[in-house]
Amino acid sequence: MRVDKLTGEIFPVRHDPDADLHFEGSGEEAYGTKYLLISTRSQEDRIILDIRHVRGGSGGEASVAVGPLAGLAPLAPGVQGVIWDMALRGMHIDRIMKELGWLTVTRVHAAQRRARKGQRGGHRVEKERLIEVKEVTLRDGRSVKISIYARAGAAGIAEMDDSGNRNFVPLRRVRTQRFGQPGRFRFYNQYQLPTKYGGGDVTLRLHGDIGDREKRLNRAENLRAIPPRDPDFDRIYQRRNDAESINRRIEDTLSRSRPQRWASPSRG
Repeated sequence: MRVDKLTGEIFPVRHDPDADLHFEGSGEEAYGTKYLLISTRSQEDRIILDIRHVRGGSGGEASVAVGPLAGLAPLAPGVQGVIWDMALRGMHIDRIMKELGWLTVTRVHAAQRRARKGQRGGHRVEKERLIEVKEVTLRDGRSVKISIYARAGAAGIAEMDDSGNRNFVPLRRVRTQRFGQPGRFRFYNQYQLPTKYGGGDVTLRLHGDIGDREKRLNRAENLRAIPPRDPDFDRIYQRRNDAESINRRIEDTLSRSRPQRWASPSRG
């Protein structure tokens, strides 16, 4: 409703009753009517597979997306994964892995942002979490335990330097494996250890289990199959630009950036 300041008259204005406050994958607020598109492409064409309205109170874009993705899985058995922005969080990624058997390639949220003097927005402080303690055999035959951490989605070893500072040494991903069947898929990554730790391979589970819940570890949120620092990430994630191109073409058909001229009610 709107109040005419001259006459005090109250009258309805043109509006969209479905508009609501939404949060983008980056955390930014946006007010309007939100839809999500699921698309793919062949060598020749872009193909929109599904479109859904993200209503206020529905749990957000990610919660709405999991449903249509699950509906597409049996119709497209050749799909290996989904590329999304940061709207998908660990709980959604874990479900997509276990139920659909798909990998999810997304960027990772920072733990926080710290402001720097004279700068706006601050800098990212990467999320770091202990994932597992593994026992490995060194080349001299001794067995040692090493703590595997995840930082910004990547697995690595945290080493202390002479000054007492902890340095993160990322591990190189050797391969990603999938086992199981629909609804009960399991994912694992194999990593190569540094020479000082024997130079062998160590395997980490990517999906969550009961033990993780007891430790309050959101494994899929902290440890990603293909994290942003992985050599394959940019090659795969750049395909998301094609989806953004579809979104922009649709938005350009709307009146969002055109000047609007609404008729005012007659005051008599």
